[in-house]
Amino acid sequence: MVLLKPNDNIHLQQEMYEFLLTYSLIRILKSYNVMLHETKQNNCSYDMHMFEEIMQFLDKKKFDNPTLIVYYHIINLERNKNDVNFNLL
Repeated sequence: MVLLKPNDNIHLQQEMYEFLLTYSLIRILKSYNVMLHETKQNNCSYDMHMFEEIMQFLDKKKFDNPTLIVYYHIINLERNKNDVNFNLL
C-alpha cells in the first residue's frame, strides 16, 4: 500500500472537475437536441434555460470528447441549416 502525502495529487480535483463538466455538457446537449427536435416535429415549446450561454461557452472552449463534439454540431446544424454546419458534422 502506497501512502500519499497531503497535496501530492492536487491535480486530481481539476481532472475530476473536467470529467464532470464534460459529462454534464453531454447530458445537457442531449436534452437540448431532443427538445429542438420535439419543437419542430410536434410543434411544442420548451424553455431551454441557458441554451445560448452554453452554446457560446462551447464556441469558445474546445473539447476533445467525440460525443460532446457530435452533439454540439448536431445542434448547430439544427439551428443553422447550411453546408458549413453539415460538413463539420
